[in-house]
Amino acid sequence: MNRGLRLSIVEGAFATGHLALAGGMFLTGLALFLGVFFLTSTLASPFYLAHLLTNLDFSFGAVGIYAAIGGTTGILFQLFWGWHIDRFGPRAATVISFAAVGVMPLLWLFATPAFRLPIWLDGVCNGLFWTGANLGLINMLFAIGDNPVRKESYFAIFGVVIGLATFIASLAGGVIAQALSGLRVELFGRSFGNYHLLFLISGLARFACLPLLLRVQERRSRKVIRTVQVLGAFALNRLNYGKGLLLYAIRARTRG
Repeated sequence: MNRGLRLSIVEGAFATGHLALAGGMFLTGLALFLGVFFLTSTLASPFYLAHLLTNLDFSFGAVGIYAAIGGTTGILFQLFWGWHIDRFGPRAATVISFAAVGVMPLLWLFATPAFRLPIWLDGVCNGLFWTGANLGLINMLFAIGDNPVRKESYFAIFGVVIGLATFIASLAGGVIAQALSGLRVELFGRSFGNYHLLFLISGLARFACLPLLLRVQERRSRKVIRTVQVLGAFALNRLNYGKGLLLYAIRARTRG
C-alpha cells in the first residue's frame, strides 16, 4: 500500500476518534449539567402559581397577564437571541441565560400583595432568558460533530434527562413543602414560609450548577466574558442613541 495512503488512513482514523471522544465528553458534560440543574432548581416549579393565588392575592386575570408578559417577551427576543448565537456561538448565550435564570426565583422573595413589581420583572425575565437558554441548548446539540446521524437520538436523550429530573424534583418539592407547611420565619418585618424556602433553594441551586455548564466547551463559541463586553458596548451605544433622539425631540418641541 502506498505510504501516503496509509498515512491518510491513519490520520483520518485519529481525527474520527478525536471527534468521537470530544463529542462524547461534550454530551456527558451537558447531560450532567442539565440533569443536576433541573433536579435541584425545579423543586419550586409546582408552587409559583399556588403562591400567586394564595399568598399574593393574584386574580386569575392577573395570572393571565403575568403569563402573557412572558410569552410576548419571548416572541420579541427570539430574533435577538438568534442574532446573538449566529455572532457569538450558542455556548455564550446558554451561559448568560442560565446565569440570569438563577436570579428569577429570588425575585419572588421580595414580592408581597402590595408590592408586585418583582413578579412582573420575573415575567419579563421568563420570556427573555428562557428563550435564550432554550435556543442556546438546541444549537449546542446541533453543534455536536461526532456523529450527525445520531443527533435525533441526542435530542431524545436530553429530553429524557430533563423530563426525569423535573419529575423527581417536583415530587421532592411536594414532600418538602408539605413537611414545612407550618414554617413561619419573621425577618425584616416580613413573614416567610415554606414556598419562600423553596424559592431560595431553587435560586441558589441554579447558581451552584453554573460551573458544570462552564466546563462544557463548544468549538465555535466566543468566550463568555468577551461576549458580555461586546453586548454591553452595544447596549450602551443603543442607549446613547435613544438619549440623543429624546433630547432632539425635546429641543424640537421647545422651539415649536
